[in-house]
Amino acid sequence: MYSESKRVEYLDSIRGLAALFVLLFHTTAAFDWPANFFAVLRWPLVSIMFNGHEAVAMFFVLSGYVLSKPYVISKGIAPRKIFLPTFYLRRFIRIWVPWFFVFLASIVARKFLFSPTLTEPPTSQWLNIFWHVPLTVGDFFRQCAFLLHDPARQLLTQDWSLGIELKGSVLIPLFLFLARGKRVALLLMLAGLFLAFIGTGQCYVSFIIGVLVAQYGGFWVASFIQCGRFARIMLLFLGLLLYQGISLTLQFHGEPAYKLGWVVSSLGCAVVLLSAFSSESIQKNLNRRPVVFLGRISYSVYLLQFIIILCLLPPLVRWANAQGIVQRPVLFGLTILASVIATIACAALTYRFVELPAISLGHRLTKEIQRRFQK
Repeated sequence: MYSESKRVEYLDSIRGLAALFVLLFHTTAAFDWPANFFAVLRWPLVSIMFNGHEAVAMFFVLSGYVLSKPYVISKGIAPRKIFLPTFYLRRFIRIWVPWFFVFLASIVARKFLFSPTLTEPPTSQWLNIFWHVPLTVGDFFRQCAFLLHDPARQLLTQDWSLGIELKGSVLIPLFLFLARGKRVALLLMLAGLFLAFIGTGQCYVSFIIGVLVAQYGGFWVASFIQCGRFARIMLLFLGLLLYQGISLTLQFHGEPAYKLGWVVSSLGCAVVLLSAFSSESIQKNLNRRPVVFLGRISYSVYLLQFIIILCLLPPLVRWANAQGIVQRPVLFGLTILASVIATIACAALTYRFVELPAISLGHRLTKEIQRRFQK
């Protein structure tokens, strides 16, 4: 999902884990499970796997990093120059074309596969919001532009983050310009303005943090490598603790602290990335084939999850109930397993037949545009 000439697979793996955590977050929220289930899911470190907001913050920090990394000085290598038309075009194609395919698939799925049903445990009030309002022509085009923010009318409720992803990508050249030298103070002031005056401003702060990691992370990584193994382990745990900033601030301070918690989580994402950059053992584990595969299909996992959750899980639980299975732990494990397996299987197909052609299209168009401009 980024414009580096050579992909760094362990960064893909981090994105894949984040997509998996969003899927687990939405899957566990689909049914009214006993309160003690959610109490366990809120345990420190365990909550990392079941908190979707922090995972989305990681998406944005990663995007800020990988989109800007080719354009900063790295190990004495001159940075690539940004050619704005192709930079924006490739990003738009990479995000919008697979989204549009899944959006059309969701229209078909709602018509032929979606059927609200009584289950035990019942589906949650949150899940019951979706897919009950007829799709109008106006709503169709508003969703194509990521301008529809009513969950009752959206087909893909995660669209809000994709709109921010595109707008954040548009701002990357500005963030890069301000991140260099003494202008970084202006970038920090801009981050403060985003927080103060824009409702989703904390998301753009995540992009800014990612850009700063790309610009200055090399210095910090060199310092961390010189530290001992214990210090690097402590750094990772610090990153994971900060990463949980959203859920912890909501738990102890409520909704007014949400933006602050998001910024804390984004800083935690940055520390986790720096830990990965400075640790060969972390990179080795993230480069394992199953995790790398999950990273490659992560965007499709993120896009397809609501089709699976809405169309597969309630009928599956109803079938299990008909077989006499009503034990909550069994059903909880069954829904998690089915959601993960089905989403990954469908995502693998979407990646192969939709994402890869979209990536190839973006490369062909940008190369042709650059060739014409270089004449």
